[in-house]
Amino acid sequence: MEEGTCFVVDQEMIIGGRAGEEATIAWQVSDAPWPEVDDNDTEFVNIVLAAVKIEQDETEVIREVAEASCFYNENGQAVYPRTATMSASLSVSSPLVGAEVNEKVTRMRALIDTFEERRREDGESIANLVDALRLEKIDNDHYRRSWYLCLFDAIEAVLSGRDKHEFHQRHRGYRKTIGHTKPHTKMDMDEFRKLQRDALAGLRRIYLAE
Repeated sequence: MEEGTCFVVDQEMIIGGRAGEEATIAWQVSDAPWPEVDDNDTEFVNIVLAAVKIEQDETEVIREVAEASCFYNENGQAVYPRTATMSASLSVSSPLVGAEVNEKVTRMRALIDTFEERRREDGESIANLVDALRLEKIDNDHYRRSWYLCLFDAIEAVLSGRDKHEFHQRHRGYRKTIGHTKPHTKMDMDEFRKLQRDALAGLRRIYLAE
């Protein structure tokens, strides 16, 4: 703001903003400071997506609709860069009332904070877990089987005691089938969804005390 590259504007200039309320926009210019952002740090993105999947109990691919960076000032208010790369796709969702949204956001924030804390303690396990939970859209059976095995191993690495034993017992049979495939072996997506639902339920028990 000291360099004159930030402006307070009406929120109606921001997609989803409320007319009559203020928003701060930052312009990136060549002769003024700009915060350093690591665009290659996909792990935090995976952590956020993992939190969404766990809270929403979502077993399908979460498709990226918009990609944009946002900064926060010292008062915790969002500061929006003036330019952003956007993409869009159609989706269907159920409307939520304000209280439900606030509750879900609070739970997802708790998950993100927990993952961040665990990442500082055991970065490799958390990185493997959130990467496996992301579940990109793939049409190749070989990669589907690989993703199943990655998710199985990643969940077992964070479970313990009875939860870990029971999880292993429920899925070890199909894990063996996928791990020792034959030329005609095809990925059973129902089994994949069972693994995911079980994994997400286990993570909610651990991190949200359900």
